[in-house]
Amino acid sequence: MKLRVSKYGSHFWSCSTYPKCRGTMPYDTGMKCLMAGCEGTLVERLPRKRNVKKIPFWACNVCDFILSDRPLPTPCPECGHEYITEHKAKDAPEDAPPLVRCPSCGFEKEPVSEDAEAKASA
Repeated sequence: MKLRVSKYGSHFWSCSTYPKCRGTMPYDTGMKCLMAGCEGTLVERLPRKRNVKKIPFWACNVCDFILSDRPLPTPCPECGHEYITEHKAKDAPEDAPPLVRCPSCGFEKEPVSEDAEAKASA
């Protein structure tokens, strides 16, 4: 299987012998769905409308659960919620790093860059 990009810009897996085999699979994040009783996983998707900015969202491949912020498989340091998200504000500059926040308690912090980690360990 090869990782490919659809005409809408989302990622998916397809067979490496493409014209012969048309088998595909969604690009899976490996995170399980957060709806109670659902056994699905979260996959990255893009909107299909042509005039809309192609900002990815994450949806369950089984139920109707949707996230607009990228999920990270790290528990919240404040409340212990099972995941946190990367959120980019609409009015933030293009090169600004996204905020890391918890959807449960509202905890927010800026992600630590590699440069800051190197200076702290030196």
